[in-house]
Parts: sequence; C-alpha cells; structure tokens
Amino acid sequence: MSLLVELMVIAVLSTVIMSLPGNYLVLRGNSLSTFALSHSVLTGIVVAYLITEDLNSPYLIIGAALTGIIIVWLVELIASSSHVNLDAALGLVYLTFFALGILLVARYTANTVLSVNSVLLGSIALVPFDRLIINGRDLGPIVSWNLLILLIINIGFLAGFYKEIKISIFDPEYGRLFGFRPELINLAYMILTSISIVVVFRVAGIIVVVALAAIPAATSYLITRKFHQMILVSTGLAVLTAVIGTLISWFWGDVEVASVISTVSGVIFIGILFSKRLIPKVIQEVPV
Repeated sequence: MSLLVELMVIAVLSTVIMSLPGNYLVLRGNSLSTFALSHSVLTGIVVAYLITEDLNSPYLIIGAALTGIIIVWLVELIASSSHVNLDAALGLVYLTFFALGILLVARYTANTVLSVNSVLLGSIALVPFDRLIINGRDLGPIVSWNLLILLIINIGFLAGFYKEIKISIFDPEYGRLFGFRPELINLAYMILTSISIVVVFRVAGIIVVVALAAIPAATSYLITRKFHQMILVSTGLAVLTAVIGTLISWFWGDVEVASVISTVSGVIFIGILFSKRLIPKVIQEVPV
C-alpha cells in the first residue's frame, strides 16, 4: 500500500470517527464541549506519555479520563463555592489545564514525537512510520488499527443506543417520564468523545480535532431533516473532505493534512450556507 493511500485511509478514519459524536454534540448545542475536552485532557495525555513514553499506550486514555474527572469536579467546586458563574469556571479550568499541558510539552517532550507543533496541529505524515508487524508481516500503521477499532466502537454505540440517543436529544423530559436518564447518554458520549480525541489527536492535533467533530455535522444539519440522514450526510462529507484534503496536502507539499481537511470542510460549509437559496430549503428542525 502506497504512502498516499495509507495517509488517506488514516484521514478518512479520523474524520469519520470525530463526525459521528459531532452530530450528537451539534444537535445538543454542545459542539464546543469538544473544544473544552480536547484542550483540557492534554495534561493527562502528556503526563501519561511521560510515564510510558509510548503514544500507543492505553494509559494515555486513562490519563485523559482521569483529567476529565478532575476537571469536572473542579468546575463544579468553583461554580458552587464562589461568585464565579459556570461559564467563567469552565473557561478558567479548561484554559488552565490546557496551558499546563502546553508547558509540560514544551519543557519535557519538545524534542520527541509529542512536540508542541504535533500536539496543536497533528503529525499525520509521521504516523505511517509506526508500523504493526506480526510474525514478520507488515500489517500497516498501528494508528490505522487503533482508529478502526474506535470507529467500530462508535458505530456500535450509535446503533445499540440509537433510540435512547434520539430521545436524549429531542425530548429528554419525555424519556424521564419513563424512567430513562438522558444524562447517562450524555456522559457516555462525553467519555467516547474523550477517547476519540486521545486517539485522533496524533493525526489532527488538539486544535484541529474540534473542526473535524463540528463542521461535517453542522454542514449536514443545513441540508437534512432527519437524524439518520444527518448521520449519513455528515459521514459522507467527512470522507469527501478527508480525501480532498489529503490530495491537496500531498500535491501542495509541506502542509499539515488535518489543517487542509478542516479548511476544505469550512469552505464547503460556507458554500452551502450562502447558497441555500439555490438549494430547496428542507430543514426547519431535525425531527425524530
């Protein structure tokens, strides 16, 4: 398999993985939660990497999860015990942890694969060189297999709890009447999003990963009218932008693939947004 094809596969898997929970976050109005999560869990990722010195270690996921728990606790503590409102507490805690993570990277891992540039923008060009070799057989980049497993988990969660997810988005009060707890779905999605961020940030970086989650879903929201349509269209857009972005980066040269993909996604979103008069208006809301 050529390097271009491997890069394209990695890009497609990464964009689709982030776009799936992105649909949920956009409809819930929580798309910026990805921004907060991606920035704040950086500290846990860096600390776990300093201990294991392995970007493929499962301890990075554990470190990110523990950091997330600490952050939620601190936000609630600050908001409940002072005159600081919830939004201010969120900004204070998230940005503090993000700054701490950047300081740790700059101080301890600047000369490793976990450099400031790779953390912020990703390093997809270097990922294919970390190969999975079993019994002397090259099975491709390790990250491809990690992404594939995570994609299966994302699809499995969406398929297994599809009804519950729709209820938690469109009518959570109705669900509570029948003993359903929408907050559990939200918690599960936040955990799954955190895990996705840990795996994808090597490819897209902490900053760009937010665009991969939000833009395909937001674009799909403009031109669809049902939840399942939104999922399918956002997935298609994720694949399309990943392919186009990889090709542009490959032939342009010396440009981070994830940044190009995000730019292409943004251009498509703006194009659809400003051409809605030329497109039949088929959406006022996204019904169940």
